[in-house]
Amino acid sequence: MIRGTMAMMDRALRVDSRSLRAHLIRFLFVGMIVWCLMLSEMQAWGTSAPGLDFLIPMLMITLLLITLGGVSLFATAITEEKEEMTLGLLRMAGVGPASLLLGKGVTRILIALLILAAQFPFMLLAITLGGVLIHQVWAAYLAICAYLLMIGNAGLLMSVICRTSRLASFSMTMLLLVFFFGPWVLGAILSAAINAGTVAPEGVFAVNADALLLKVGEANIFQRITVILHSSFKESLISFQVVFHTIAALVLFVLAWLLFDVFNHEERAAAAERPLFGRRVGKTRWIAVPRTWRNSLLWKDFFYATGGWQMMVLKVVFYGAIIVAVTIFIEVTDPSPSFFPSAETVGNTAIWVSLVMLFVELCFYCSRIFRDEIRNRTLSSLVMLPISIPEIIYFKWAGCLLATVPALAYFFAGVVLSPVDFADFLQEVIDEPWFYYTIMQFLVGYHLCTLLSMFIKFGAVALAIALVFVGNMLMISTAEALTSGIGIGDEFAVLGTMASLVLSVFLHLAVIFRMQVMATR
Repeated sequence: MIRGTMAMMDRALRVDSRSLRAHLIRFLFVGMIVWCLMLSEMQAWGTSAPGLDFLIPMLMITLLLITLGGVSLFATAITEEKEEMTLGLLRMAGVGPASLLLGKGVTRILIALLILAAQFPFMLLAITLGGVLIHQVWAAYLAICAYLLMIGNAGLLMSVICRTSRLASFSMTMLLLVFFFGPWVLGAILSAAINAGTVAPEGVFAVNADALLLKVGEANIFQRITVILHSSFKESLISFQVVFHTIAALVLFVLAWLLFDVFNHEERAAAAERPLFGRRVGKTRWIAVPRTWRNSLLWKDFFYATGGWQMMVLKVVFYGAIIVAVTIFIEVTDPSPSFFPSAETVGNTAIWVSLVMLFVELCFYCSRIFRDEIRNRTLSSLVMLPISIPEIIYFKWAGCLLATVPALAYFFAGVVLSPVDFADFLQEVIDEPWFYYTIMQFLVGYHLCTLLSMFIKFGAVALAIALVFVGNMLMISTAEALTSGIGIGDEFAVLGTMASLVLSVFLHLAVIFRMQVMATR
C-alpha cells in the first residue's frame, strides 16, 4: 500500500533527477550565490561584517522566491490537473488523494529543499568573511526550511480547494497578506483603542491580546531572521517559529488530504471564461455583452479576458471599499484622529491604492493575454486574420488596458483631491534619473511576464517579479563593487534606463516572434 501511494512521488523525483532544466536551475542559484560572494569579498575592506552583508541579501532573496513559489508553483499543483481535465483519469487509474498530494505537491517541496541544500555549503563561506557564526547560518536555514514546508502545504491546500489556478493563486496571496500584515493591523487598532480610552491598557483583554500578537509575531519568518542575524544571537535552533511552521505544515497537509474528495468529487470541462451576464435578456440586459464592436479583437479581450462592463462596476465598488477602509485605518491609528478625514488624506490614499491595483491588474493581464488561445490552440486560426501579428497583439492589449479605467479614474480623483501633495511629489522626482529607471523596470517586467506566459502555463507573474528583482539587485551590487565602494550615482540610473529600454524593445520583438512560432504548431 505504501509503495503504491509513493509511486507518483517516486516517479516525479526520478524525472527531476534526469531533467536538465532542474539541474540548470540549481546551478543558477549556486552561481548567483558565488557571484554575490565574490562581490562581498571585493567590498570586505569597507565594512566590519562582510559575511553578514553577504548573508542578509541572500536570505531575503531566498524568502522572496519561496513566497512567490507559494503563490505560483505550490498553489497550482492540483489545479493544473483540473484545468487539463486529467484529474478524473488519474482517479480512475486508482491514484488516491494521498498519492496525488505526494506526487504533485510534496515532490515540489522536496525539490525546493534540494535547491536549499545546494545553496547551504556555499552560504557557509560567509563565516570566512567574518561577522557571522555557523550557529546563525544553521538557525537561519532551519527557519527557512520550516517556512518552506508551511508555504508549500498552504499552497497545496489552496490548490485542492480551488477550481482554477487563478483562484488558487489569489487565495494564497490573500492568505499571505493576512499572515504577514494581519498582526500589524490588529496591533495598530489595539494601540489606537488604548490611546482613545476605549480599552483599558492594563485590562485583561488588552494584556491577553498584546501577548497573543507578540506570540504571533514570533512566528513571522522575517522577524525570526532579523533576530538570528543579530550579533548577540545565542538562542536554540528549534525556535517557536520553527515549531509553529512545522506543525502548521502537517495540519495543512492533513486538511488537504481530508478535503480532497469534498472539493474534487466531480470534474467540469474547462470552458472559456465568460462574463457574469452573458445573455442580453431580462433586467441585466443593459450590462450584458453587446454585439461585436468594429474591432472584434479589442471587444473579445475586453469582455472575455477582463470581464467587461460588469467587472469594471465590481472594481469600482471594490477599489472604493479599499480606499475607504485604508482611510479609516489611517484616521483611527493617527495620534489625533478626526471624524471626517481631510481631502489630502483621502486623495493620497486613493492615489497609492489605485497605483497598487493598477500594478496588480497589469500583471494579471500580461499573464493571461494569450492564455485562452494557447489552451484552446486557436493561435493558428487567429493569425489567419487579414491583419499583421503585431496588430493582433496591440488590439488584444488595448482591450485589456480599457479595463484599467476604474483604477485610473481613482488615481485622477486622488490627484484632484490632493493636488498640492501630488505636485510636490512630481517636483521632487521629475529630475531624478532613478524615477525613470524605476518606471522602466515595470515596463521590462510586464514584457517579461507576457513572454514567460507563452512558455510556461502557470507562475509567469511570480517568475517575472523574481527575475526583475534579483536582476536589479545583482546589477546594482556589481556596480557598487566595481566602483570600489564609492557608490553609484545618477549616471548609472541613466545607463540603466537606456539599457532597460533596449531590453524592453528586445522582449517586445521576442513576444511577436514567439507568437509566430506558436501559431505554426
